[in-house]
Amino acid sequence: MANEYCSLTDVQNEYKNAPTFDSASKPTSTAVETKITRYSRKMDSVLNKAYSVPITESASPNAYMVLTEICLLMVRSWLDPLLGISAKIDPDTDEPINMMKSAMDELNLLVENNSLDDAVLKTSSGITDWNSANNIKPTLDPDTYSIKDKDWW
Repeated sequence: MANEYCSLTDVQNEYKNAPTFDSASKPTSTAVETKITRYSRKMDSVLNKAYSVPITESASPNAYMVLTEICLLMVRSWLDPLLGISAKIDPDTDEPINMMKSAMDELNLLVENNSLDDAVLKTSSGITDWNSANNIKPTLDPDTYSIKDKDWW
């Protein structure tokens, strides 16, 4: 089985009155496990921009712990409405908090900032990878250079 960033037990432990997911429950344990797998693969597709995936608990315990929390947020964003749990309200905006957006924003931030310290960064050759490893973003400033400024003759 592929690496998952959380388990059915992790999901059940997220709830105060832990629901038991089995073949007769709504949703079933199979449905929850399928979502865990899908969200883990979705996370891998984002993580793959900077890290060797999958990130495993044995090789990168700190990174894995952070990714478990993000995966749980994703699963809860799908599961809470099915269980009749209303979304938490943001005290600043009085709007419901979008847990999936929060999870994806956090994941993208981890990748952009190379914040998963014990995870293995992707390596290859070239200036692009050196820039990426050193957190240098390529920029084009049209005010400083233009092809029309080139003296071709």
